[in-house]
Amino acid sequence: MRTALERFGTARMLGEYRANFYLPAAQLAARVRGRRGKMAVNLARWKKLVQARWPGVRLEILAGDAPGAVVTTSGIPAESIAVEAERSDGTRKRLRLRSGNHERAEFALGDGDETGLRALRVFPEHELLPHPYELGLLIRAEISVA
Repeated sequence: MRTALERFGTARMLGEYRANFYLPAAQLAARVRGRRGKMAVNLARWKKLVQARWPGVRLEILAGDAPGAVVTTSGIPAESIAVEAERSDGTRKRLRLRSGNHERAEFALGDGDETGLRALRVFPEHELLPHPYELGLLIRAEISVA
């Protein structure tokens, strides 16, 4: 019990919660409140835009030598869209934005490592979101293996 207490004790648990959850949340809250609340207003406007336009977002998988994706952004800025490749082992790899605007964005895997790709996922992205899936908006498309 003495050796297990160090590893599973309340003090360790609280320290991890503080480091992994409470401090990052407090830092994010300070950033959102920054500039006299302008950041919070901008984030709220961004969320409203994304939620209104998300039903028009479409994902097209580009197969071939350099796998990638084309996303119809439906008026959402390309920088506000993230694309991830899901591998069969459960790991994910972020695709790089090659070009884009408010209507269309092209993403590439980047490193040429397309082994074991299972699906692509598209979701909205903003630096002030506490979690990438906070808005509950996600498009997932299986990659067909021929």
